[in-house]
Amino acid sequence: MFPVSTQEAAYFTIEDGLSCMITFDGRKLPLPQTLDVIEEQLDPHQFYRANRQYLIAFGAVKEVEPYYTRKLAVKLKSVKSETVFVSREKSTSFLHWLENR
Repeated sequence: MFPVSTQEAAYFTIEDGLSCMITFDGRKLPLPQTLDVIEEQLDPHQFYRANRQYLIAFGAVKEVEPYYTRKLAVKLKSVKSETVFVSREKSTSFLHWLENR
């Protein structure tokens, strides 16, 4: 175990049933907590729970595009190109989070 600043976190995700932190430089760090527990520990102004699999940092948002049936496709800045989908139910909340930073 070693300390990692949340400022280094581009996003948190679930891979093969395990929570992982993905850093801006592409490191994948496994975590013992669930995304629900991680979300409770993070600043909601800096991180947003986009869906069940992704918790994203504001600094990681590269681009947001409308997607089929009023969903949003969020492209993330990271070594590995990622697109995260935000449901239409959460799209207004997500856009509000982006604008009120």
